[in-house]
Amino acid sequence: MPLFGALAPPPYREAAPDGNTYFKVLRPYLGLAETYAHAIEVRRRYQGIAHPEAKIKARMVGRLITDLNAEVRAGEVLVAGAAQKAVTARISATRKRPVGRNLLVNSIECRPIGTTPFHTGSVGIGDLSALDKAADQQGRPYWAAQEFGSEHLVGKTVYGFFQPGGSAPNQSSFRAHPYFEVNNEGYGMVIQRPIVAKGFLRAGAADAESFRYRAMSRVARTTAAEIERILVAGSPVPVRR
Repeated sequence: MPLFGALAPPPYREAAPDGNTYFKVLRPYLGLAETYAHAIEVRRRYQGIAHPEAKIKARMVGRLITDLNAEVRAGEVLVAGAAQKAVTARISATRKRPVGRNLLVNSIECRPIGTTPFHTGSVGIGDLSALDKAADQQGRPYWAAQEFGSEHLVGKTVYGFFQPGGSAPNQSSFRAHPYFEVNNEGYGMVIQRPIVAKGFLRAGAADAESFRYRAMSRVARTTAAEIERILVAGSPVPVRR
């Protein structure tokens, strides 16, 4: 039965640099920021040294920074995809509404959030403008009630039919039957059970954060090792402090 709840409580309403507001934003991964800063500083120092090999190493570090940025961008796409898959899988596992255009599972949008000048692993999970498109028969978004649970209709009388079949409502079937269609010409029933919190967005965000940590920490470690290799390779160049 499609029901609606209050606006998502903080911190589950986050504005992002791309101009959208998400249920959750995975902010820039700190380890990557440190890796970029280290690489840029190493390149800067090599560029300031009047030594042929220093110029070569400066270009090598520059290419490494470019490659890192591209790999992180690709990783952001993978993280967003993992988040989308995790959230939609949880919704599908508990879905009771029949197939239709306003299904909540069709309103999940997760995407990379482009940061400048470098990509830092930031991803938006659950674009709220898309989530709000999943609405009940009165046009009211209901994702928050599904995510957090709600008791706002307990004790109230609703009218309609259990579908398919147009069956009269009864307490033993409520929230167990596939779908209750609200219809003022239908049978009346007092709601006694609250909407149980599904937590699909929170769980999906947690899965995505774990996936991102593994992916981005690996990239940061690999890049740091490559910088160290450049520092010690070839003829000694006094670049270290």
